[in-house]
Amino acid sequence: MNQNKVSVRCLLLAAYFGPLPDFIPFWAKSCLPNRANFKWLLYTDQVRERTELNSAVELIPYSLAQMRAELSALLGQLIPECTTRKVCDLRMLLYRLRKAPDRLGDWDFFGYVDVDMVYGNLLAALPDDLPRYTVVGAHPNRPTGPFTLIRADCADAMLAIPKLRNAMARAEYLNFDESPDLAAGLAAKGPAWLSADRLQPSRNGVLRKELCFGDWNQGVLTVSDGTRTEPAGFFHCGKLKGRRTFRIHRAAAARDRWVISRDGIYCPTHPPFRLGLRRWLRTFISQHERPQTY
Repeated sequence: MNQNKVSVRCLLLAAYFGPLPDFIPFWAKSCLPNRANFKWLLYTDQVRERTELNSAVELIPYSLAQMRAELSALLGQLIPECTTRKVCDLRMLLYRLRKAPDRLGDWDFFGYVDVDMVYGNLLAALPDDLPRYTVVGAHPNRPTGPFTLIRADCADAMLAIPKLRNAMARAEYLNFDESPDLAAGLAAKGPAWLSADRLQPSRNGVLRKELCFGDWNQGVLTVSDGTRTEPAGFFHCGKLKGRRTFRIHRAAAARDRWVISRDGIYCPTHPPFRLGLRRWLRTFISQHERPQTY
């Protein structure tokens, strides 16, 4: 492994307002094996003081109203009232907003991430020449909402991207956290690395994403569609968690291994997972001969 990558330090920022969801214990536990190079801060209105979940994850008291007020001051423009969905756009500037007040220190990269996901070996999934890139995303041609890294020396340059400023000024969520305009706006400072292959193989165009499930085993994450298995930097629940069949077996978080599928998060031996796997296998068999769509 490239020595420059081994020494890289990354600060990953998430924002979640409202009651914290049941998958937080799984997310936080999967962060832990990555703590040598990564630190996570979750900004939330569910705590009154800084709270450490483990040595990799810390909760920071914060509110959407405070975020809007601070962004308005930083950008010199009104950030309108909005729903929590808009936070996915606003969080892009969270590092720039909170670096001084929260004494975040110096990092090589900062990033914005979701919490409805689990991590594998993140460092192994990143490019060996990581320090040369301004933006790192887990999609072939754009940044990704669940996980995007930005080189720390680009924090101020982000403020000069006109489309980003315009997106912040709109009340509706514009999906700018996944816009190619972010990488284009920072192109003068260096190239972007945009690839799903190692970070998010469920979106690599080879695995059938509608059939993918993740297997987390003591910090090692693999993703499979039933015919092919790939090591992964992360698995994002995304729309799966909105399915009627999606259930979280909370006790599984204390175990060393769990599976994340369209039916929820379970221990591999837990009865609900076995039932879910049978449903998944029926789907796989019925769709196996159909043309792939992405």
